[in-house]
Amino acid sequence: MEGKVRTVSKRLMLTVLSAALVLGSLVFPGLGHTAFATEDEARVEGFSLTVGEGTLGLNVFLGGISDSMAENGSVIIDGATYELNGKQEDGTYKISHPVSPNEISKKLPITLYSVTNKVDLKNEGAEDGIVCYSVKDYLLRLEEREDEMGRLAKAIDDYGTCAEYYFSGAGSIPVDITDADFSEYAPELSGKIADGTTYYGTSLVLSDTIAIRHYYAVTRYYDSCEILIDGEPSEILYDEEKGLCYIEIPGIKAWDIVHPYEVKATVDGAEATLKYSVMSYAYLVAGSDSEDPLFKLVKSIYWYYAAFRECLDPGEGGEGNDPVDDPVDDSVDDPVDDPVEDPVDDPVDEPVEDPVEITTDYVTYKMYGAKGDGKTDDYDAIVKTHAEANAKGLPVKADQGAVYYIGHMDKNNTKGALIMTETDWTGAEFIIDDSKMTLAEKNCYLFTVEPSKPYVKQWMNPNLFWTQKADGTWTWKYEKDLPASHPDYQKINLGLSPALSDYPVYNSYSAALAYAMDNHKIDKGQTQLSVGSYGAFPEKALYVLKSQVQRWGRNGSANAVAGTREQEEVIIVNRDGSIDSATPVQWNWDNDIYLIQKYPIDEKTLTVRGGVFTTIVNTLDSHEYVRRGINIVRSNVVIDGVEHYLAGEEKQFTGTSYYSLDSGKSGYHARLGAPYQGFFVLDHCAYVTLKNCVLTNHLRVYNYNSDVNSTAPYDYYAEYAAAITLDNCVCSKSVDFYDEYAAAVIRGDKNLPAVRYDETGIMDAARWGTTGTNFCKSITVQNGSRINRIDAHMGTYNLTVKDSTVGYMGIAAVGFGDMNIENVTSYAEHFITLRRDFGSYWEGNINIKNCRWYIGERYTPYVIFSNYNPNPAYPYAYDTIVEDGVEYYCTMPTKVNIDGMTIDASDVTSSAFFRYGVQVFSCPFMNVDISNIEIDEDFLNNRTVYQKPLRAPKEVNVRNIKIIKSAQFADTPFLYTAVSVRNGSVENVHDEYFFHNTKFTYDGSC
Repeated sequence: MEGKVRTVSKRLMLTVLSAALVLGSLVFPGLGHTAFATEDEARVEGFSLTVGEGTLGLNVFLGGISDSMAENGSVIIDGATYELNGKQEDGTYKISHPVSPNEISKKLPITLYSVTNKVDLKNEGAEDGIVCYSVKDYLLRLEEREDEMGRLAKAIDDYGTCAEYYFSGAGSIPVDITDADFSEYAPELSGKIADGTTYYGTSLVLSDTIAIRHYYAVTRYYDSCEILIDGEPSEILYDEEKGLCYIEIPGIKAWDIVHPYEVKATVDGAEATLKYSVMSYAYLVAGSDSEDPLFKLVKSIYWYYAAFRECLDPGEGGEGNDPVDDPVDDSVDDPVDDPVEDPVDDPVDEPVEDPVEITTDYVTYKMYGAKGDGKTDDYDAIVKTHAEANAKGLPVKADQGAVYYIGHMDKNNTKGALIMTETDWTGAEFIIDDSKMTLAEKNCYLFTVEPSKPYVKQWMNPNLFWTQKADGTWTWKYEKDLPASHPDYQKINLGLSPALSDYPVYNSYSAALAYAMDNHKIDKGQTQLSVGSYGAFPEKALYVLKSQVQRWGRNGSANAVAGTREQEEVIIVNRDGSIDSATPVQWNWDNDIYLIQKYPIDEKTLTVRGGVFTTIVNTLDSHEYVRRGINIVRSNVVIDGVEHYLAGEEKQFTGTSYYSLDSGKSGYHARLGAPYQGFFVLDHCAYVTLKNCVLTNHLRVYNYNSDVNSTAPYDYYAEYAAAITLDNCVCSKSVDFYDEYAAAVIRGDKNLPAVRYDETGIMDAARWGTTGTNFCKSITVQNGSRINRIDAHMGTYNLTVKDSTVGYMGIAAVGFGDMNIENVTSYAEHFITLRRDFGSYWEGNINIKNCRWYIGERYTPYVIFSNYNPNPAYPYAYDTIVEDGVEYYCTMPTKVNIDGMTIDASDVTSSAFFRYGVQVFSCPFMNVDISNIEIDEDFLNNRTVYQKPLRAPKEVNVRNIKIIKSAQFADTPFLYTAVSVRNGSVENVHDEYFFHNTKFTYDGSC
């Protein structure tokens, strides 16, 4: 056949077997399953078993069926519905139900209906008129025979037992599967494979019939392509999920599983031939561990085939001789008089739904020793499984129904299990027991999603080192590596150069090499880097840059540590030298880069999905952060449907002290437990999405011997990350440790009061926020997410929250670019908080559109809370902005646009709300005494009071506002205006004048 073949990416894929294996065609006689009632009553007369070209089939024979019932009735077997149209010569009705071998032990309920009314089957042992029977029930009776039929029944039983154990871990695997020699079935490949074609392996896929699939990938188009299977033309198919093309040999009969099918591919004149039989797979896995469940399963399939051939040799025409002379149980007549005459005994029309596929294209934890019983520590087996999967390039799948218990993590292996291949935890649970952990294990992850290339490559100026000054303080100092006459003497810094990857010495190099670099200077907002003589960067990568310039001074909150950080920033550089739109340059780099770290970006997306994780929380008396979950250091990752919950929180309570929360709620508080810095941790990566995930907010823990200071735990934490997204991620409901309940927990009462929950997961003031980030860019929360807190500490460049719900802690951020909040429902005290501990800095615009805000009982709501401290003792260390001759050391948003906001004030009980109205901003300053200050031009230009001036917004535009009032104040008008930038009647009137040059437009919509 000729035509174009879709290009697919390279992927290792060795799919092998399906559970719905059927060999040949043979009918066993019926067995006496029942004690019969009267002649006219509906009943099960017996059973038989069909193996052959279709799936393994359980045949049910019904008697006592009237003609009218046969015409209008039906039978339901294990949820599948069948009509009564298979009347036999003896008057019984035969129903054939396909059964996968891994379900031979399953009791199949058989229910009879007349039209829509259930008819009781009158069999001894039937419960509520329903008969239950399994294939294994039949096989055990037949195995009593000491002839070839008994041996075939035993072979089927062994095959099914191996399949059941391999698929689900149920039952026990037989230990006496005889070895076999598969050497004669080795596959043969000859000829020349066309350029641009890669053969990836072969799969045996079996649903109704067995089929061979040969997988391959192509990287170019072909002018001609002809595929012949045993001389007959065949077509090329494509597997969207695997991303590979394949050739399929369908409908292989039992007696042909050793036949070497010849596949000849002629592509653009290149001819290759592959000879491969079903048993060729057995040959390929024969070298594995003899105790490997998959190897035992393969051997059981072979002996099933051998036993089948012993019972029935079809010869050339596919006919055989009846191996059964008498029924197993004489109490029931054989309902099939001559089963051999029709080698395909009434094949089932409908294929088996969702056939199970045995594969070697993935591994499971049980293959490498995990028990999954919820008690045995499976940590080591999990680590080993992923190591093997990574080495072989195979995906990992959790064992269905398994509960993996993690009782320890290796402090010498902080990364835990390395995930480098597709991973699916669907149907499994993980219990991380931190109740006995030590601080030595505080940064031990269970999983690390690892990149395909080394993810840290660092260049540091070797001429730069710490030195202690005479006053005892430490500073950076340059070694004299150039003559003093050189213009760059003591200024040998790095450049973001394509040459970095070619430097021969890791972590250091000569000053001459450093001096020769490109891009020593990078300007704020720059979009293109020079590629110099190299033509391009070697690959797309995330870079972290550092200089000695100080940034992000922190002050203004009770538990904050004052001080600054070195200037650092993440930048994604494309191969052509362009700076990716997800990471605009936010600082000026003026020939002062002393450190560069490179993190190559994997182009292919890696997905980790499913799984329910429960952390039994630690009770350490420490405020040091703990990271014990999933660490993501790879770019282009999707975490889909992973759920995280907490347990054991009651052990965090001790003593009877009270505390006061910001919300005014008082109660017993947690005293024990080192804070968690994220279960999901994103670290030096880009393009990472969590979707359909469940997170849980942690309790505030007051372990500073104080009722004021608490730790700040998170369930999601990101640093040095870009283009990160929470998509339809929600907080789980959490236990409400209300006074009566918490006191009983502390006393150790056996009978505790009723447990209450915060069903929303986002409104419990005893719990800290969901997310925390540092040094990130392009953060997005969207698509039905329900999060307690969205936070950006030391800055983000661009923040988008859309189509989501935010809890009582709200949106708290500082940074650059655009903050876009659209179609968001908020229950926070302030709709947006510009973090006061970082000077409430936002250099860019804030856009709010079509949102809803429940203000509760608050009568002075601020849409945007800001609190800047102008005291020079607390430097925020931002770039100085010079505007109209005035130097500003910090800035509020340049523009604020509010277009559509419903403010729900239905719970407000104070008339003061109508005096103040809704204010766009809070008082922008903190701790400023303006007594005896003359309101003059210097004051208005922020030069008198504000020793380190703050730049006011240029524009504030408000339209389409709706305020929902309570019935009590339904007719109460606002004293001034419903919405203002800052109401002139508010205490500390000075801040009204701060906005005197801000252009304010309000459409008076309420």
